[in-house]
Amino acid sequence: GMERDWPEGRGIFHNDAQNFFVWVNEEDHMRIVSMETGDNISGIMKRFADACNGVAEVLQANDFDFMHSDHLGFILTCPSNCGTGLRAGAMTKLPLVSARADWKSKLACMGLQARGTAGVDSTSTGGTFDISNADRLGTSEVNLVNIMIDGVAKLIQWEQQLEKGESIDEEWATQGKPVAIE
Repeated sequence: GMERDWPEGRGIFHNDAQNFFVWVNEEDHMRIVSMETGDNISGIMKRFADACNGVAEVLQANDFDFMHSDHLGFILTCPSNCGTGLRAGAMTKLPLVSARADWKSKLACMGLQARGTAGVDSTSTGGTFDISNADRLGTSEVNLVNIMIDGVAKLIQWEQQLEKGESIDEEWATQGKPVAIE
């Protein structure tokens, strides 16, 4: 049913504060979004978790549930979202760091990805990117959020160093490098 034209069978619902949204039949049957300006990640995640638990309770009370596999985790329309289905992101202005030729590969080594200011496959505006965890499968929601937090903090640190004219080359070369396991 993804091909249905608007508005048949689709909708976006939000709270009064407009920091919580539920998209119905946009890509997945339901996309739950919790967001706000600032760095209140624990508040954003609490609102998200409470909503997910609330929706699950209503579904289960009506003999339904989210699609889940013990092996793959949650099953979503896009295979890249299987697992937790969680994409934790932060809009971050990084004009100097993002100008580096190898910046996208560095993000990948850090378990991150960059989207433009208008979502998937969009371009950046003024060096601002939506930086988020790249993976959804194989780790917990807590780990994915921490990957985003630590990665964004490191990127901001590098941006500030570059603004001061300092070199980040040495740390850049080793940050996020895959470690061989023996």
